[in-house]
Amino acid sequence: MKKSLISALLGCTMLAGCNNADDKVDANTRSTFDALSKANVEATARIDALTTQVGALKEGNQAALSGLIAEIGDIKDTNAKAAKAIDDLSIRIGELQGSGATVTDALSGQVGDLKTANDKMATSIAELFSQVGELQVTGKISGTKIAELGEKILGIEGKQKEAATTAAELDAAIRALQTGATVTTGAVTSLDRITKALKLESAQPRITALKSELANTLPAVTDLVRLGANAKTVRARAEKADISALSAGDKSALADVLKQLGTVEGDISAKQAELAATIGKGDGLIKGIQTLPADATSAQVAALDDEITALTTSLKDGKPAFQAGTADLDKRTKANRGEINNLTGLFLAEYVNTMRGAQSSGDFTRGNTFPATAMPFGFNFWTPTNRDDKNWFYQFKTSENGSLIDTVQAFAVVHEPSPWIGNRQSLNIMPVSKVNSSGEPETNRSARAEKFQRKNEIASAHYYSLEFDSGIKTEITPTDHAAYFRFTAPAGRDTLAVVVSGFSGDTQNRGRDRPSQRGNLGQ
Repeated sequence: MKKSLISALLGCTMLAGCNNADDKVDANTRSTFDALSKANVEATARIDALTTQVGALKEGNQAALSGLIAEIGDIKDTNAKAAKAIDDLSIRIGELQGSGATVTDALSGQVGDLKTANDKMATSIAELFSQVGELQVTGKISGTKIAELGEKILGIEGKQKEAATTAAELDAAIRALQTGATVTTGAVTSLDRITKALKLESAQPRITALKSELANTLPAVTDLVRLGANAKTVRARAEKADISALSAGDKSALADVLKQLGTVEGDISAKQAELAATIGKGDGLIKGIQTLPADATSAQVAALDDEITALTTSLKDGKPAFQAGTADLDKRTKANRGEINNLTGLFLAEYVNTMRGAQSSGDFTRGNTFPATAMPFGFNFWTPTNRDDKNWFYQFKTSENGSLIDTVQAFAVVHEPSPWIGNRQSLNIMPVSKVNSSGEPETNRSARAEKFQRKNEIASAHYYSLEFDSGIKTEITPTDHAAYFRFTAPAGRDTLAVVVSGFSGDTQNRGRDRPSQRGNLGQ
């Protein structure tokens, strides 16, 4: 194509340089012609050289592939001969057993293991043939592919040499039995190495299963830590309470409840220790099988494998009972807390539901409040928001007779005594799981909104918590001038973006449209 293009270009140039009157060529045209002719010759030479190189590469790769095919054929023949020799060993062992000779289980078992190893090599060889056939059909033969196949062939050849040595030692051992001589331990040692390798390979799925079950215990660890902290908090508050006004009977009842709570704390600690021991054992088994010394025997591998299987089964089968035990501890802690509250009134604030009065609108009032979490006479109010309206930022429905709003757009600090009076200098904070078309955290309020269920929400004066359907959980507890936030992402998510913004039309807000922040999650 390059030749045709350059030739056409030359033709055009020659025609353009002809003088119809005297058919002479001026010096400029001759110079252009000479330059193009030279370029044409050089381009032709380069194309010819490249064509030659490509042809050589193809021939070289084809020759290399043919060589690999021959090598695969050789190792296939070796594999077939080995299979026949192993069958012969099995027949001879059978004859020895039939004649009443003493044949150890280890010896007969090792012949079986050798047969298994040889069968696996046969499967690998078949896969090599399949890969070579695919290369021949597609024609996509590259040096990289040939090198990969060569490495696989070398690996199989190495295993065949080791198996051949072992087969020879077994043959000698069987001959010794046939002649009544003493059996040497060389064959047993060699076969044990092969058996160990096979057992390690077969144990991998069970190691993976144990890792999965250990990972599944992490929520239980979190639950037990939470239960322990709750029980300690209840005890600490009860012990600091002023009980001087209680009757003697109530004081005695409180002491009994605290004693019961102490029992619950002990049971929680025991459960934590039990779980820690189980996790430690699992980690030890996995580390043990992954760091086996070179002289470890197949029996040691098998013992570790059995322990891994037993622990995995125990974790899986014991999960319902463990969950039931944890639920019982939670129930007992709450019961003790309730009894302490009945006697002392310590936890009355927990009965406050800040959602009361929040189902209001501009059409109909039911209290004109919003779900504020704040300190008494606090500097700021903290609240979920589901509308981009600095005054009516939280409503249950889209309108008085509209549909329920089941999303949250942000969590905000507000300064609003009433929707009719208005709000000022608000700030919206939102953990974001969604990204925009550019792959960045979504900042549009409606687009980033997260769906939720009311059952996953706690709205009290001193604590607010909401878990979205996406698994992201937000917790807020106020101070007199600020608040503590905690964002928890679902398992498998290591980072979380947080968007800081404001309400549309809130001109006094200087925090609007701040860039999103990303942070590593501690939990």
